[in-house]
Amino acid sequence: MIFLITVWYPPNKAMEIGKKLLKALKMPPFIKKWQIFSATGGVDGLKAYHLIMSERGKGDEALIEITKIIVPFWEIEGYKYNIEVLIGVKDTLKVAGLQ
Repeated sequence: MIFLITVWYPPNKAMEIGKKLLKALKMPPFIKKWQIFSATGGVDGLKAYHLIMSERGKGDEALIEITKIIVPFWEIEGYKYNIEVLIGVKDTLKVAGLQ
């Protein structure tokens, strides 16, 4: 399963976010890849994208672990996030019956 987390936070919280992030990213073995990309977020402050890939069949467990990692960030004023589950084009074509 593939997850996309979009995070927004105020620029004055960047160091606090960075310190928590360094402590938080201890991945269980069923999370195969976790990449983070940063960008400016305009009105909402700074923005980061987390692209996370889990082992097939381990999506539920991955979502639980991802949420555990996110929880400590909730105490940071101005921190917002959105979690999306992504589907690959090959699987989308299967859904449409176009194999």
